[in-house]
Amino acid sequence: MRKNGKMKKILAAALAAVLALPTPVLAADSYVKSMKVSDPEITMEVEDEDYVVVNLETVGGVSKEITAESSNPSALTVEVEPDEDNPNEILVIIDSFNVLGDATVTITTVGKGQNGKKLSQTVEVTVIEEVPDYPEDDLPDVPVKDTRKDGEYEVDGIKTTITTDETTGAQTKVDVLTKDGITETTTTVIEENGDYRVEKIITDSAGNTIREIWSSMTTDADGTIVETSGIKESDGSGFRKRITTDKAGNVKLQKEILGEVKNESLDSSSALLAIHIEEQLVGGGKVSSDYTPDKAGKGFMLRKMETENPEVEIPGMIKTVDGNIIPVPGIAEKAFLENTIKSLIIRLSIPGYTIGARALKDCEELKSIQFKGASQDMTISSNQKSLGAGAKPYNIILGKNSLQGTNKKLVITVDSKKDKKAVKKQLKKAGAKKAKVKVQK
Repeated sequence: MRKNGKMKKILAAALAAVLALPTPVLAADSYVKSMKVSDPEITMEVEDEDYVVVNLETVGGVSKEITAESSNPSALTVEVEPDEDNPNEILVIIDSFNVLGDATVTITTVGKGQNGKKLSQTVEVTVIEEVPDYPEDDLPDVPVKDTRKDGEYEVDGIKTTITTDETTGAQTKVDVLTKDGITETTTTVIEENGDYRVEKIITDSAGNTIREIWSSMTTDADGTIVETSGIKESDGSGFRKRITTDKAGNVKLQKEILGEVKNESLDSSSALLAIHIEEQLVGGGKVSSDYTPDKAGKGFMLRKMETENPEVEIPGMIKTVDGNIIPVPGIAEKAFLENTIKSLIIRLSIPGYTIGARALKDCEELKSIQFKGASQDMTISSNQKSLGAGAKPYNIILGKNSLQGTNKKLVITVDSKKDKKAVKKQLKKAGAKKAKVKVQK
């Protein structure tokens, strides 16, 4: 009996020792609860860098690490880095190469979820070309009148014909040079007041145009000086440019990059790859903006705008150098990212106006966004009325995180009650759920 009592005491002591030990965390109590990715879709230029933010919610001691993989390593690569400013977030850095196209970035947790499986999400990435440009090296210099008398001349193989209009005093000079089957014909017209136009046509032996080069300057009745220039290759590539300088000295430059036809519904503007506009005011303030065709073929999206002006107005339509009118259906992703603007007026000409993902992200001083109808001094051409020009409601679309990081006192003004209701529903997705929305009085 004594032996059994002693054994019981030993067993009781051992059990107490075991109970005193720390209780281990069971596997069922250690898992990844959720994973959130800041941007499920990204558009970026070639040879650029972007990122998405990953936020993990975990339970217990499960790993907080993730992996990321690109479906197209030749187009872009990915790298995982911790966010130094926020230990609860992880950055997936995306680097694009000089390859156009789409790729999918798959982000996967190292730890498993409550169901025993790893969590995974994807980010769809579209790599587009950077805003194209075209060199202007071959443009002719500003011409001066030929001092020779009217007549025909030939010097160094160049045949020249000079004529002067007896009424206006304008001088016209035609230079023709033929060499190795290629003919260059340059026509120069200089007015008495100094206005001019120079046009060079280069043709092959069959008479086919290989290249066109032109430049001109005219002075309007109100004193505005208009300068135009351009180069067009046989394949349709090239550029055209217009610079206007008003009497006060304010300057506006518009350069358009030409390319192959992209959209037949936009007249000759369908051959445009990009529109670059710069405005410089005498009183200070410069605005530089780039527009490129939108995927739906409705017009040209505002791709990027740089300005130090606190108040900015985005046009609803753009008048091209050749006189066509193109709608502006929205603002592209990251167009104003981290800009210092305080007030934004957006002119609308067609329904379905879109503000892309992160378009106004971290514009911390932005307190006012006003959606208004397009200016009345422009009318969309008849073949574009099918796009719904001027229709209300405008069905404004806010992209993911498009307004995130804007001022806490942001007020959005729209033209109709339906737009107000639609915009308010999208504020949470846009990252500004506390913004106020009102109807223009």
